[in-house]
Amino acid sequence: MKNYKTFLYIGESMKPLFKTGDLVLLKDCDKPKVGDVIVFLKQDSKEKIIHRVIKISKDSIITKGDNNSLKDKETINIKDVIGKVLCIKRDNKLIRIKRQSSIKKYIFKILSLIYHFLERFKYFIYYKGNKKELRLFLKDILIARVDLENKRFLYVKPPYRLVIPKNYIFNFLNEVK
Repeated sequence: MKNYKTFLYIGESMKPLFKTGDLVLLKDCDKPKVGDVIVFLKQDSKEKIIHRVIKISKDSIITKGDNNSLKDKETINIKDVIGKVLCIKRDNKLIRIKRQSSIKKYIFKILSLIYHFLERFKYFIYYKGNKKELRLFLKDILIARVDLENKRFLYVKPPYRLVIPKNYIFNFLNEVK
């Protein structure tokens, strides 16, 4: 059976998830995973710290407070981990703490790729009678047609529907004018 411990949280590094005065419930944890919120002893002062695991090597852990812009300077020895946070009690309510999905770290990479992808468009304004149409090309492939009068897409080639946000096109056109 696992051992459970509680203690009072004081600090700023895990805001907004944790607030000073929260009662923290944790359980023993032999093998923390990336995304877990853990409690560990700071090696130089033996102070208890709550941070999120961002990287694990063979026998050490790198952590970061959710409210901190930089990762922690010191690595944590796995034997210094007191436990994994399960939930906090705040204002007589229990709040479950879940592991942060590893998908979140990839979202920024995907958004960056989309941005660079969108920068490689060629576009042409096509006049058909009294109607104005924007045609977007990636290399020599027509990937979208946009009705500029009504500000709506006439056609978007299927795989590009996921990466062509409507407001991007119209903001882009406003900048080009």
